[in-house]
Amino acid sequence: PYADTHPYAHANTHPYAHANTYPYADTHPYAHANTHPHADTYPQAFNKTAPVNNAVNQAVTITLSWAASNGATSYEYCFALTAASCTNWKSVGAARTVNVPNLAKNKAYFWNVRARNSAGFTVSNGGVWKFTTRR
Repeated sequence: PYADTHPYAHANTHPYAHANTYPYADTHPYAHANTHPHADTYPQAFNKTAPVNNAVNQAVTITLSWAASNGATSYEYCFALTAASCTNWKSVGAARTVNVPNLAKNKAYFWNVRARNSAGFTVSNGGVWKFTTRR
């Protein structure tokens, strides 16, 4: 006797029966993960390994080396006769070492390295390092 008079007898008349009409369904700010504002990040901090800062009695052919930087796609190094002039960066691709031959004896040299990716670069910890070749 009450089948047609129940207030919810017709489910389609419920005000929330159509889920697609929810007002914020397509406008959530993170609905599309690729549009997140921090998708690209700089390479992470990393250290140079050899030769150590202020090393003395080094060979006239030397290998510069450094640890990996998470997020880096390539590395660049600078090599100069003064710390201030260490500004000419040379790419070594994904390598984490570079050989520098034919150095003068008993001479100070300065070097640094930076990690690079599409967001930019991160210079290694510790600033420009110095070493001196043997006599």
